[in-house]
Amino acid sequence: MISDPESDEDWMEDKSTSKCPKSSATKRSKITASESKEGKEKKKVISVGTDVWVEVYLESLQKWVSIDCLRGVINHPEKCESYATQPVIYIMSFSTDGSIKDLTKKYASKWMTQTRKLRIDNIKPKWWLATLKPFKTENGDKNETEDQLLNANLLNKPMPTSVSEFKNHPLYALKRHLLKFEAIYPKTAEILGYCRGEAIYSRDCVHELHAKETWIKEARSVRIGEEPYKFVKARPKPVSYKRILCENL
Repeated sequence: MISDPESDEDWMEDKSTSKCPKSSATKRSKITASESKEGKEKKKVISVGTDVWVEVYLESLQKWVSIDCLRGVINHPEKCESYATQPVIYIMSFSTDGSIKDLTKKYASKWMTQTRKLRIDNIKPKWWLATLKPFKTENGDKNETEDQLLNANLLNKPMPTSVSEFKNHPLYALKRHLLKFEAIYPKTAEILGYCRGEAIYSRDCVHELHAKETWIKEARSVRIGEEPYKFVKARPKPVSYKRILCENL
């Protein structure tokens, strides 16, 4: 995009980029630049993919099968994702009965590690569930069977290979990513593997801890003689400006 077609200034070569290697020139060809007088504003070109395909329910297989009508690809969800506009964050299905369902975890290959962190339901899960609730299908048996199949496929996926991918992972956890009031319980919890020498635990072994006062507020009591499972630093007390003024007088 050129700001002034009749101006020669827009077509002048920038000497600062004339010495760049070929790899930099290749990267530059993938973007469009809005060359103003300052020459700083640049916009990336986003390639639009195929974001619509069909799903057909096969009674013989008792499951929904994806069909890419443009390319003739059948029952290959991973290919539907590769042809879609990147990054893939939401994939919604619209049925003939007017129901809408979130099928992102079926097609997103990085659902466990990256995709979930980019979505609004990672911050406000109740809001997203409430939004889709009016469009829930009335065929509960078929929907439940599909959910069980999707969850089984997620459980069969391999473990992450990098430390960062374990953070907030729905199935696995590392001790370094535990919050202040979280701990692995019991201490003899089974170790599922190792990542760079660090033990990997099941997310089911991560429990939230509370102080004695907090348990009392929930109408529960701590057994006499029970030792704390974890010690944490106390919260800093708020500064009292009145006390500071009295001490300075």
